[in-house]
Amino acid sequence: MTAPGTIRASPPAGELVAEEFDGWSPELRKEFTDNAFNHQVGSVLLSETEDLRVWGIQVPPGGRLPAHRHVLDYFWTALTDGVGIQHTDDGTTRRVRVRTLLPVGPLHARLRPRGGPLGADPARTDP
Repeated sequence: MTAPGTIRASPPAGELVAEEFDGWSPELRKEFTDNAFNHQVGSVLLSETEDLRVWGIQVPPGGRLPAHRHVLDYFWTALTDGVGIQHTDDGTTRRVRVRTLLPVGPLHARLRPRGGPLGADPARTDP
């Protein structure tokens, strides 16, 4: 049992498909060396405190993020289903399948205006 107030590490996401840098190109290995201290995890830094950074990340089909290093605990949420290949600095490669947790179809919501109630968009017509 994990003690209250402690963070339990999750196992790596995805299916292990290679180890010991198998299949890595010389360019990919150089990218990891060159970016060993790149802390830019996403495309746009949306918010930051001493303990937390919130990044906006958009990866188009067939696109990729450059190698980077996480310095804080992290999680991510997918807004669309997909499959990605993840390389890590220990030489492993994983195939990560992501599924959204959002309901199918458009979802409209509005923010709480100056302390008013939070609720669904009254103009929404879908079920």
